[in-house]
This record gives sequence, C-alpha cells and structure tokens, in this order.
Amino acid sequence: MIHVASEGRRSSRGNAQTLRRYWSTGPGAAKLRWGTPGDWKRCTRQLSKYMGARAKGYCQRLH
Repeated sequence: MIHVASEGRRSSRGNAQTLRRYWSTGPGAAKLRWGTPGDWKRCTRQLSKYMGARAKGYCQRLH
C-alpha cells in the first residue's frame, strides 16, 4: 500500500504495518516458523537481506 502525500510525494505510512503483519502472522511468519527452535536466527537471516544490521532489533521486537 502506497499513500501519496499532498505534494505528490510517496509516503510509506501503510508499509510498516503491512510488513509487520507479513513477518509476524502472514506468509513470512510461515517461512520463519515462529515458536520453533531457531526462529529468531531464521528471522535475522531472512530480514538482514533487506534491513542490514537493523534486522536483529526488528526480529527481537517480533519475537
């Protein structure tokens, strides 16, 4: 979901919530297999491709 700001610029306001849902309860969560051994490590491995070092903190919040 992309929102357009009043000056015609893109705003990413809906994207954070969409991504959070994807990785916490959606298809991304199925890849990570939350609640099984190694889930946090799988999360950081997957998300570091997109977020770099910030993936560790993001995965900790989801965990």
